[in-house]
Amino acid sequence: FIADLTSTSETRSLAEQANAVGQFDAVVLNAGLLYGPFRETESGVPAQVFVNLVSPYIFACLLTPPKRIVFVASVLHREGKPDVEDIFWLKRGEKEWNDFEAYCNSKFHVMCLVNAAAKRLQGKGTSVVAMHPGYVPTKLTKFEAPDKMEDGLETYVMLAEGEYDVSGETGRYFDPKKQKGEPLPATEDVGLQEAVVKALEDFTGLKLPGSA
Repeated sequence: FIADLTSTSETRSLAEQANAVGQFDAVVLNAGLLYGPFRETESGVPAQVFVNLVSPYIFACLLTPPKRIVFVASVLHREGKPDVEDIFWLKRGEKEWNDFEAYCNSKFHVMCLVNAAAKRLQGKGTSVVAMHPGYVPTKLTKFEAPDKMEDGLETYVMLAEGEYDVSGETGRYFDPKKQKGEPLPATEDVGLQEAVVKALEDFTGLKLPGSA
């Protein structure tokens, strides 16, 4: 299936098409944008923020919960601002656009989302984890990436295939080479987690599975 992940309607349609196939063992929410100019989507949210944060939220809400959901975050979530003010860049807009700042903030918010989703799905047969793929040579990075692609792939495979039992580790964050990572402590703040979810709920009209 192919979809434009800057579009709410196409993202929703993709989730519906995936559900028609049946329940998945694992879903890896991998799509992301880093460098680039301000590009406004149909919803008014910059494309980078929509792809990094809004579209994975839509998937998490609409997909039949798989056994494992893997959100691809980034170590750069540590550079994000621990707040939810103007989370979608609707107030700042193009005049104040900073692609690196927006990327770091979006990944911080993804980490908050992972923790919130993990709590809602705990004990319901679905584990939710996040991972940093490493600074690997992909189209996302314009500078020379020092890490090996294989180091990042090992963690993808481990989490997707269930090689590592994350049933008791839901909400965890993993680094390359199958290592447990240490997220920014602010991402474990329940108040921030719920503020991120509330902003996404209000914006999309969707709720995570397990929400009250």
